Amino acid sequence: MLLASGPSAVEVVEALDRTGLWGRLLPEWGAVRDLPPRDAVHTWTVDRHLVETAVHASALTTRVSRPDLLLVGALLHDIGKGRGGDHSVVGAEVAHQIGTRMGLWPSDLSVLTAMVRHHLLLPHTATRRDLDDPATVESVMDALGGDPLLLELLHALAEADSQATGPGVWGDWKASLIRELVRRCRLVMAGEDLPAPAPIDPELAQLAEDGAMHVSLDPLPDGRGYTVTVVAPDEPGVLSDTAGVLALHGLRVQSASIGSTREAPSTGSS
Repeated sequence: MLLASGPSAVEVVEALDRTGLWGRLLPEWGAVRDLPPRDAVHTWTVDRHLVETAVHASALTTRVSRPDLLLVGALLHDIGKGRGGDHSVVGAEVAHQIGTRMGLWPSDLSVLTAMVRHHLLLPHTATRRDLDDPATVESVMDALGGDPLLLELLHALAEADSQATGPGVWGDWKASLIRELVRRCRLVMAGEDLPAPAPIDPELAQLAEDGAMHVSLDPLPDGRGYTVTVVAPDEPGVLSDTAGVLALHGLRVQSASIGSTREAPSTGSS
């Protein structure tokens, strides 16, 4: 299978595209051919990014039970770009057309369509939501219909997609967050309880009772970073304002936690 051949697939696909054969196989490819990316983080044009994602996915096929769907999903995950509207929603419709033409079984067609529709779900949720909040896991489970195969494929696709985007897009921090989100989803699928969040330090809880803002900056033992602790009354924007201040001072957040108390509902540290 061409998509499973790794880096050598790039030249083959480009050759097929130059001769017009690739377009005959995938007429929908015309909308993404040589399409420039919308943001600077992307190294490649959209069509090349799709092929590069399939290349990276080929290295992950032993991690999933349906490598065929992973590779096809990788090739089509951004096929909705260049057509207007939400590319995930549009792409799911296009992928359904392609999968139908390929003769996929209805169950496989459903999985492929869902892969394209939700290919951003895990990275966006893991990097923007509180993983300790059960509602975060519940939202992912609802979107995926509790399907463990779809979760497995999206986990691998998220990695391949990030690796094919550009330097620095995939790293230990992002990988660990997505891995933890997937682990929690699998716990729920298995009928097990989610891990309870760590209790708030009594000293921080005491500070929260004062109702004022407290900030501390403590260097880590290895000297390679800091622990920033912020205790503040809960109000709209307090978390984003805190993150903005850290960013303005050139501080990169490696891990973070947030909690609340009834007396003064917002204590957090990162």
